[in-house]
Amino acid sequence: MLYAVLASMLVMTLSGAEVGPASTAVVINADSPASGAVARMWMRLRGIPEAQAIELRGVPAGHRMPLADFRLRILEVVEAALIERGLADQISLIAYAPDLPTAIDFTVAEGAQNWQSSPGSITGLTLLAPLLDQPSTVFTALRANPYAERARQPGHQLNAAAAADPREREAYTAMHAKDFVAARDLFTAMAKDHPAPSVYYNLACVQALSGALEAAEQALDQAIAAGWMDLNHTEQDDDLTALRTRPAWAGLLARITAGEARLEPDSSPPFRPLVLEGKRIPGRLAMVLTNLGPRGLTSAEAEAQLTATVAADGTAPAGTIWFMASGDRDRTGPRRWAFTAAAAAVRGKGVSAEVRAGTLPPRDEPVAGAVIGCADFNWPASGARMLPGAWCDHLTSSGGALQAGADQTPLTAFLRAGAAGAGGAVSEPFNLAQKFPRAFVHLHRLRGLSLVEAVHRTLPCPYQYLVVGDPLSRPWPARVQP
Repeated sequence: MLYAVLASMLVMTLSGAEVGPASTAVVINADSPASGAVARMWMRLRGIPEAQAIELRGVPAGHRMPLADFRLRILEVVEAALIERGLADQISLIAYAPDLPTAIDFTVAEGAQNWQSSPGSITGLTLLAPLLDQPSTVFTALRANPYAERARQPGHQLNAAAAADPREREAYTAMHAKDFVAARDLFTAMAKDHPAPSVYYNLACVQALSGALEAAEQALDQAIAAGWMDLNHTEQDDDLTALRTRPAWAGLLARITAGEARLEPDSSPPFRPLVLEGKRIPGRLAMVLTNLGPRGLTSAEAEAQLTATVAADGTAPAGTIWFMASGDRDRTGPRRWAFTAAAAAVRGKGVSAEVRAGTLPPRDEPVAGAVIGCADFNWPASGARMLPGAWCDHLTSSGGALQAGADQTPLTAFLRAGAAGAGGAVSEPFNLAQKFPRAFVHLHRLRGLSLVEAVHRTLPCPYQYLVVGDPLSRPWPARVQP
């Protein structure tokens, strides 16, 4: 499969206040006593003034809501209240109380890809609010979130230069037409000007498809030397099928794995609201405090979990952050590329981290955080010990689908176990890594970002991802990078 470098479709400016109690507005469903009770309990724990609570009436407590209603009955009402109270420029975080819709249905624009499907999440579309009057292809783009990090792999600048070269599009056109000679010549010429990982990788694909297997191995070797490190893509790429039975294949994959350590994480800047010129409603961070109901917690469980999370702030929990490489390639694979570098960066901050084969962390081990890839799990049966303040998630199709009758283990299983927060997709994410937080989410937390900042710092395509828990959780109060 051809490898293309994707660019952000829109650029927004950043302005506003840092994330904390003073910059948090709490949105409550006034028709639900449980919504107000949980929200105000958390506000007391966090010292958030009552003036920053906004009560909504006539909003259904069900899982889904149309986009037009979400904008009219939630976003616009909240913004009007903030403006009336003189808080609009102060608020950078919206904390949604339980019993508000979590999935937002929208009309899919003509020309959208199958992965740009409806619905989105209430948290993702709150962040992307300035884009919601655009066609859905804009706010569902793979890099719609300008706050998201850009982890740097060797050769990333060369990749960008190659992507801007008009010969790349010509080569793609030739390859799709099965004119492999023309595609080979174009990629070969490009490699002289842009010796980029993506160019050499695409050249390897063309050579393999045309039967020039030794040349394909040589090009793939050059791609790895230049910085190619996408093991999951390489292992599953049909274009390279002819190489998989050759003696050199295992060694090439081993070199990709070894090269993963060269990945460089991005910095950890505090969030500022996203402002697109001419838009009255800025894009603010958002989290849902908890979920109550059949796939959620009881009110008592939710209050206990939030209380423990607040108490864990600044404690630097003595546990391990686990990067679990399960046998489910479809779920572990999209994020596996960053595990080695992320674990090394975490250890560099003095915190234990392990990349471990398996589905869940081992029995009796303390869990300060975990990146997991599986559809279903039973946390209590694992015997792993969740520490207050932990962030955990599992890349799966409906971890954020919280309506009754949904399948797969919901994100709330992590909250019930004691995690500070968790997340998941509200609908099929089509196995795209950009729709889930990257492994570096734990590093950003160690650098001192709040939980909600760390998650969205590592989430390039946030429209579908629902984030639940205490957004202000900060177990590691280190100073953030500028």
